Amino acid sequence: MREKRAGIALYLILLSSLLPFSVFSQSDYKITEILVEGNNRVTTTLIIGVSAFDKGSVLNPGDIAESIRRLYKLGIFSDIQIDVQEETDGVKVIIVVKELPRLTGLNFSGNKEISSKDLISELGLGVGGYISPHLIQKKKNQILDKYSEKGYFRAEVSFELVYSADSSDANLTYIINEKSKVKVEKVVLTGNQQVEANDIIKVMRNRKRGFLKTSDFAQDKYEEDKEKVIEEYKKKGYLDAFLISDSLTIDSIRNRMTVYFEVYEGPRYFFGEVKFQDNEKFPSELLASKIKYEPGEIFDNEKYEESIYELYTLYQEIGHLHVQILDERTTRADSIIDVNYKINEGLPSKINMVRIVGNTKTKEKVVRRELSSLPGQTFNRSLLIRSVRDVMALNFFNNVVPVPIDLPNGDVDLEFEVEEKQTGQISAGAGYNSQDKVVGTLGMSIPNFRGNGQNLSFNIEFGNNRNTFQVSFTEPWMFGRPTLFGTDVYTTRRRWFGDYIEARQGGSLKIGKRLRWPDNYFRVFATYRLERNKFSEFSDAYILSNTLKRSDIYLYDTIETDTTNGVITLDTVSH
Repeated sequence: MREKRAGIALYLILLSSLLPFSVFSQSDYKITEILVEGNNRVTTTLIIGVSAFDKGSVLNPGDIAESIRRLYKLGIFSDIQIDVQEETDGVKVIIVVKELPRLTGLNFSGNKEISSKDLISELGLGVGGYISPHLIQKKKNQILDKYSEKGYFRAEVSFELVYSADSSDANLTYIINEKSKVKVEKVVLTGNQQVEANDIIKVMRNRKRGFLKTSDFAQDKYEEDKEKVIEEYKKKGYLDAFLISDSLTIDSIRNRMTVYFEVYEGPRYFFGEVKFQDNEKFPSELLASKIKYEPGEIFDNEKYEESIYELYTLYQEIGHLHVQILDERTTRADSIIDVNYKINEGLPSKINMVRIVGNTKTKEKVVRRELSSLPGQTFNRSLLIRSVRDVMALNFFNNVVPVPIDLPNGDVDLEFEVEEKQTGQISAGAGYNSQDKVVGTLGMSIPNFRGNGQNLSFNIEFGNNRNTFQVSFTEPWMFGRPTLFGTDVYTTRRRWFGDYIEARQGGSLKIGKRLRWPDNYFRVFATYRLERNKFSEFSDAYILSNTLKRSDIYLYDTIETDTTNGVITLDTVSH
């Protein structure tokens, strides 16, 4: 029967290559039934639904190959066969599948330089998914690539697959032999005619380095090294320099690498005359003072870029965000470059709206009150930088990014994208010393209380000889103005070496004001403090050793001290 099924299937495939579809579709091979065999986890409905077969339709020769293609594309079968059995009124299609095992565990052994957590994240293999030989090999290559990026070119990876009793599940373990990192023994630079090779190689990360610095090859720095080589040439005036080729060779026995770079240097250029054109807002003398180079100097591409940046910055200080600076360069005497800065100043831009985004905890007013860039102002770069600095100084955010959004009329909206960070802190601990013995501590600090920028904290110390409680609260903007108000309340009870007990209760008030002169970075603070100290439960030995002899004998059973704004009073009880 099996041979008959296979014969019909082969006949259909061969017939599809000999007869036009229109002729074959008129045959009597009508599908009367579709069966699925060999499936355990995958439902019959899914397999039939994915296939190209439809019950009641005429069997198309191309449907067999198409069904196999579709089912393999699911990635859950290791083998698929389709048998066709002839019936009196048509044909029966039997899809025979063999499922791949499911991954029940993923492990790594031998990995020290890359954690298992990082490898799992890199591979993206989820437990519960189907695993195939092709997928295992693909992920093995990913592991090798990851190690190569870190300089472990000689790493070896094998795998072990342990199946369950019925082979439906499997546990995969990658066995890694990291070996040692490949070290860069030397860099060979060719094509350099005017510049010493060492003057270029020294800027590279991947080179033979000193005793205290590693010479391990870092794959992730290799592309950066190639850019650095050309940048260094351009800093030395070789503006036409480029990298012709690069290659790596590894001595696998000695675990050493040689890096080969071939460069084209080209001629060396020098700075010539500097001119400015169409500048009205600033005189040419002021613009020239922002240029970082002098005529006759070697053409340093880094200085050249810095000069253009300084010119843009100057115009942005007066709101000309859309200024265009075209640097027209002309070469004379084959090596001297004259620069004419043609400036289209444009119009100043005003700030239309200021938006705060990303603040999930901090209230908008807390951020907005720190901004120096305000709606209606002419855009000013320095004020924008200060706004970012002042918001970051709150210490509530990991990052603050200003995003100017151009408007059709030339003005801008400012959007400050903030990234909240965890600001609350809880601490607990214990300590020991000869005086207080064992002392436990518990504290909490909330720098951004209720998202209002307020600071609330408390601290507790507890033990046999010392107990302290302190709570503090600070409001940096009282009544919506830049006036700081803070209060601090505390109480302490401490036994000193069994001689007496000291009790302190007190508090303080603090007022701070932001000044306008000499600028609004200055602040002035005033603090009022009140404290009461009480000493009691004196031991007999302490009383005898501290008796004060005058005309009478005073024994200090209780001493209370009030400290009020710097004034101290002493109350005594005589016997």
